[in-house]
Amino acid sequence: MIMPFLAERDPAELPESSEFLWLVGGLVVTLLVGAIAFSWLERWRKRQVSDSPAAEIEQFGTYREMFERGELTSEEYDRIKRKEAERLKARVLGKPLKPTPPVPPVQPATQEPETPPPTK
Repeated sequence: MIMPFLAERDPAELPESSEFLWLVGGLVVTLLVGAIAFSWLERWRKRQVSDSPAAEIEQFGTYREMFERGELTSEEYDRIKRKEAERLKARVLGKPLKPTPPVPPVQPATQEPETPPPTK
């Protein structure tokens, strides 16, 4: 379909024809939509990888290396390790990070007999 269209025309007249401009515009739009789709897919893939527990476990190795190089003190390393372990454990088990305070039970309203106001 495109080849006969291009073969019939003089190459010098192609940029001036509306059919040629529509073809080029369609090609540009197709390429842009494809680039946007690939970009979205790549972001989604990176988010899936970075949100996985395996990626968070690898973070422990990074903290350990920082501790071994002397960039973290043992107190800092232990604090980070406890905090990250609690966060990872809560995420894997699907529990909230901070325990919610217990809600006091609702007591049924008691009907007290109405007392008439004192008369003077």
